[in-house]
Amino acid sequence: MALGFQYNSGGDFLSSWRLNTISGDCVIVSSEKNASGDYEKKEVEVKFPAKFAMDFANLQVGWLAFKPTGPSFHLVKIGERMPAKPDDEHKQGFRLKLWSKQYGLSAFSATSRTISEALDVLHDQYLRGEKEHAGKVPVIEITGTEKVQVKTQQGLKAFKKPVWSISSWIDRPAELSEAAPVAEPAHAADTSDDF
Repeated sequence: MALGFQYNSGGDFLSSWRLNTISGDCVIVSSEKNASGDYEKKEVEVKFPAKFAMDFANLQVGWLAFKPTGPSFHLVKIGERMPAKPDDEHKQGFRLKLWSKQYGLSAFSATSRTISEALDVLHDQYLRGEKEHAGKVPVIEITGTEKVQVKTQQGLKAFKKPVWSISSWIDRPAELSEAAPVAEPAHAADTSDDF
């Protein structure tokens, strides 16, 4: 598993794609400058079913911490040697890019075990089709979420994981071809609901 990148587009940070493992709600959060030059948070609800091109070729894995001062990511491209864990606040996680005509470009990062395990299964599906679809990216169809029971330090808890699969493959959209990562936006939030 791994991640994509967050990029600068006209001075604004790349939107953040978030799935809440408690409610099952999915939103895309962006920061946009208002008339006074301050950043304001904007949320757009993702309605299921939804389709996104997922940039597994640039998936990154490593250690993530969502601190009051902003996120701290120590990541490598999948397959590379994992970086050392910076401190106890950091948890294993991933980051990657998603794109759709309806919702645009966004970054998806999480440390949630529920999401990570679901992404791991999806990544296996990607690896099985990668050679046959060389140069293309998979389109992921998300039909909703389903309830799962997770053993935690506080006992058995219920969470919601995405129900998704690869529905097709397309030529790499230009929006997924950018290459210069920038700092993470301060509005990024922890999605590690099940830890």
